[in-house]
Amino acid sequence: MSRFTHFCSTRWSDLDARGHVADTSYLRYLQECRLELIYRLLPLYEAEDLARGSVVTRQCMTYLRPLYHRAEPITVETWVTDMKAALVRFAYVVRDHARAYVEGEADLVPVDLRYGTPRRFTENERTHFRAYWEREVTSHPAAALAEHGG
Repeated sequence: MSRFTHFCSTRWSDLDARGHVADTSYLRYLQECRLELIYRLLPLYEAEDLARGSVVTRQCMTYLRPLYHRAEPITVETWVTDMKAALVRFAYVVRDHARAYVEGEADLVPVDLRYGTPRRFTENERTHFRAYWEREVTSHPAAALAEHGG
């Protein structure tokens, strides 16, 4: 249906020794985007439970090109590509107006805070995540480079 868009600034502390945005910084960008989506989608009490009571069980990224520090914000887009009773898979792209720098995925599992065990998503959580459902299109990184202006 639609993608959730988060804008974030690169920080000097995000850079590695070569002046690129470091891989660990991308993980933070993806997390910031995912948390903003959760807080915007759900009523505050549910968002708090899901933000505190969830764990990322898998995360992967494909680096398409280096990103350097810049004054203008970068865009992090996320959408849901798979949803099960106790797992939601997000796809991501980190980009500016012209190019993509990183594509990635993350699996999020909700946790029952009382017992510290996985739980099923509530119907309300599932309904809100469905608003960002997009059929996953798998492509080879070289095809992604061509598609994103590389």
